Amino acid sequence: MGKKEESAKVLRVRIGPNSEVLTLCDVNNDSKPLFVYDKDFIGNVTVRVVNFAGVTPDNTPPIPMTDYFGKRRRLFSVQLQGRFRKDWNMNHLNFGGAFDNKVTLPIGANLAIRLAQMIDPALENHISEEHPSMTSPVLCQMNFVNVTKAKTPIDQLPEIPWDKLKNTNRTSFTQGCLATTEPEAYGINPDVYLDEWVWGGTKELKEDTTLLFNDEGAERPFDVDNLSARRKYFQKEENRINNNFTTDKIYNLEIFAPFINLNTFDISLGININILKYLNNQPLKLVCCTNANYPEEKIEFVNIQFDLVEKEVDSNLLDIEQPKPFDPELDEVDNTEDGHDN
Repeated sequence: MGKKEESAKVLRVRIGPNSEVLTLCDVNNDSKPLFVYDKDFIGNVTVRVVNFAGVTPDNTPPIPMTDYFGKRRRLFSVQLQGRFRKDWNMNHLNFGGAFDNKVTLPIGANLAIRLAQMIDPALENHISEEHPSMTSPVLCQMNFVNVTKAKTPIDQLPEIPWDKLKNTNRTSFTQGCLATTEPEAYGINPDVYLDEWVWGGTKELKEDTTLLFNDEGAERPFDVDNLSARRKYFQKEENRINNNFTTDKIYNLEIFAPFINLNTFDISLGININILKYLNNQPLKLVCCTNANYPEEKIEFVNIQFDLVEKEVDSNLLDIEQPKPFDPELDEVDNTEDGHDN
């Protein structure tokens, strides 16, 4: 007997340098990231989702799991490897959730927001505004930060072969702006622009901020593998103002969480709720962008969009039981942040 298909709402993940240039992510194919490039940022991005049964670039069977998850409680992970095209003050860049239009706040949302702010005191809450967002300074938001030295100076990078590019189900571009899961098809080697991508499956990112600070001879304010101390340090605006993201560094970053199932948009953070109907038919976005401290027009560096779309899918995939989001208590949140979740 052939496989039986039925229509269902399933997860679609699209990634790009901004909301105008997005391409489908090959979720859980974590050894082969999606490449993004524009005048402000160059990066590799991978997304992992537990029990993924959604949309794939070539309509191939989805990869439901990766060995990365093991027995952990994490339900998703977003990992980036990137470099900036110019130096940026750390007080000007945030990462977090955002929407293009207003969202409806469910009953109990204030409790969830307060809990989120307890976990991350640097969280900037603009969820009730015309263009809602909840973001934090990049180095406060990330679970893991690992910094390496770039091999190629930023002004010696090869030009993208724009005349060879084609918009396909794996590539989206406009002149000067690119998102693709197949850079090698156009003669693009991401290793030249960034560094080798060595992660995937059980090979995972670890905290290492040895090269984070520009004055490498100065006394360090925290140990290179202490992510809790790193977050606490950069919660102080003065410390962000006094440091920059620089073009000669590669920033390897990861954020993950146990409290939202992106396959269903079920969330458990102070309240247990499905947030889909409150989004007013718009995707959930994770963005790295400039914040209100930046005096000029807003700039996006990475835009990751999650939405649920109707699709004919293998009914066997729909029969897989979806895990319940885990509502972390504060002492367990610390374990999750340190990567020791069970």
